[in-house]
Amino acid sequence: MTGLHYLYKKFIKTFITMGFLDFLFGAAKNVASSAAHDVAYTAMRRAINKATDSLEGQSASSNIGGATDNTQTIVIGNLPRNLAELKAMPQAALASEFDVAALCVAALCNFNADRNAAVEMINYLRGPRPLSNYDIQFLGERLNGKQYKTFSFFNGTSPANEYTPSEPLSINVSSNPYSYTNEGYANLWLHSSGADSPMPISLRKKPSTGQWFVWEMTFLADIREPDSQDPWK
Repeated sequence: MTGLHYLYKKFIKTFITMGFLDFLFGAAKNVASSAAHDVAYTAMRRAINKATDSLEGQSASSNIGGATDNTQTIVIGNLPRNLAELKAMPQAALASEFDVAALCVAALCNFNADRNAAVEMINYLRGPRPLSNYDIQFLGERLNGKQYKTFSFFNGTSPANEYTPSEPLSINVSSNPYSYTNEGYANLWLHSSGADSPMPISLRKKPSTGQWFVWEMTFLADIREPDSQDPWK
């Protein structure tokens, strides 16, 4: 891969994973309808993913520092309903960035049922950087009436089965050669059964404890509706 290709790809990957799309569209939400906001967000994310995939195709054998693609299947067991249940889970030590990414999805599955409990769990996963009022509002806008988005990341789900996961509950979390280009950060990918490409989540490591914390949640773009909600089915 040429130096120009590498720099371009690093920029657009970082543009997505550090949450700039969410910031820009969030700032514009007061001048556009919710539907238009979602359509624009999804279209831009797909366009950038397509551009980066094209660059990858030009140099499929390249890597950075010997890094390779890595997908881990995280078994969740039961979905946590509150912070106490989250802390009792084996992944709650936050020692692995893959574990934390999966726990973030699991905690958000309770957002519409008990927003306060979900926020408390997410704040635990964010460590020194709790959710702001804007963050909570943004999550509400993304998940209101669309809780199926979070369930779509579980294995066994599909629009046809209303995003019902198979048991035991598990989530695939992936890294690629570009996941660790910034020291102390990990840009990972979650696989939604309702989307055409993986969605990003970024995490940050706290050196004093060795724990990983959620940094940006940029994986809640619109996906295909469950078949029961699709007017074209």
